Amino acid sequence: MTSIESIISANTYGDNENAFFILNVEELHIKHQKWLQCLPRVQPFYAVKANNLKLILKILANMGLGFDCSSQSEVEAVMDCGVSTDRMIFANPCKSSAQLRYTQSIGLKLMTFDNEIELTKVSALYPNAQLVLRIKTDNTYSTSKLSLKFGAGVEEVESLLCRAKCLGLNVVGIAFHVGSGCQKSEPYIDAIEKARQAFDTGLSLGFNMTVLDIGGGFVDSPQLAKLPFETITSDINRALDRYFPLDSGLTIIAEPGRFYTMTAMDICVQITSKRVVLSDEERLIMYYINDGLYGSFSFVTTGHRLVQPFPVLKEPSDVESRQKCLSVIWGPTCDSYDCVRTEHRMPELFAGEWIRFKDMGSYSICAASAFNGMPAPKMILFITDLAYNWLEEMHNWTQIESLLNNYKNCNNVLELI
Repeated sequence: MTSIESIISANTYGDNENAFFILNVEELHIKHQKWLQCLPRVQPFYAVKANNLKLILKILANMGLGFDCSSQSEVEAVMDCGVSTDRMIFANPCKSSAQLRYTQSIGLKLMTFDNEIELTKVSALYPNAQLVLRIKTDNTYSTSKLSLKFGAGVEEVESLLCRAKCLGLNVVGIAFHVGSGCQKSEPYIDAIEKARQAFDTGLSLGFNMTVLDIGGGFVDSPQLAKLPFETITSDINRALDRYFPLDSGLTIIAEPGRFYTMTAMDICVQITSKRVVLSDEERLIMYYINDGLYGSFSFVTTGHRLVQPFPVLKEPSDVESRQKCLSVIWGPTCDSYDCVRTEHRMPELFAGEWIRFKDMGSYSICAASAFNGMPAPKMILFITDLAYNWLEEMHNWTQIESLLNNYKNCNNVLELI
């Protein structure tokens, strides 16, 4: 039976020498079911920036997700999947005038703001927009501290809402983002309480507050999650029920990105070269692979994440007999900044052998560049019989089938032609 491991085996130690991704389509369905079970009151608006692969967007659109967009190209990609603007939020608090004119022209009303200058622009260019005030949160336990860049402080909330009222604008809700990769419940609980206070301020000024956006950054990876998703969401649900009871008639949304796509993709890279540095203490082995920080691994620095290399040997049992050595893994470019992993102890490998990195579905291919002329990894789809049947039942199956026709099919494995 075809498996991820058999795909890896078929694409290593043969004619192929290029790095390759494997997308497990069924994982998208598994994650969506988990979201519905763990956060039944919260509508997911997928953060397109996490992975904008067209097939992924079409599948998520068919599952009924909304979409968090931050640029015209993201909006256009989602609209191309047949999604109407009432299933989108333009979640960039600081928009250009061109972006405001564009959203006005297509009727995309729901959008965030966090400062007075933004209100002035909206008043001039899109006065009937539906505005959501983004507030600052505690990012202490997050790998990417977004409140450094976005979010109004609690001391600014009343003055901003008063300014919106004076301009005749329509504020409909409150948003927050505790930062990417948050591994604690407390920041969510604190942010929900602050959002309640901001809601009450808005209501006292006469705004019809109907939307709460609890942001994104959710992690559900056995390799990376320090706290189970179920634990964090249980605490979130209790806070929502306390501060925003079910009978409040509120629409609650979130902006998950990595939650849906991180575990859906792995990448395999080949060791193209190897260098041994000798010292009085021990050998340091430097490996050079055919993808790196300027390609699929940019999140290593921007997302502050250590990647875990898993050796892929022709004879898997050989890994136990290999001596573990202090190692550095370099990307393929000529820049010394292009370092995928530093000072990691792993079994000794050799040029021509392969390494697998798991949980590569978010902020990888979408952030890659062609710096130094390095080729992009190819994409291989893994579709189980269950997933294929599930796809066939989708109302946009014809569109999905058209995308799949761009891949050559061989026993549940579809490789981009």
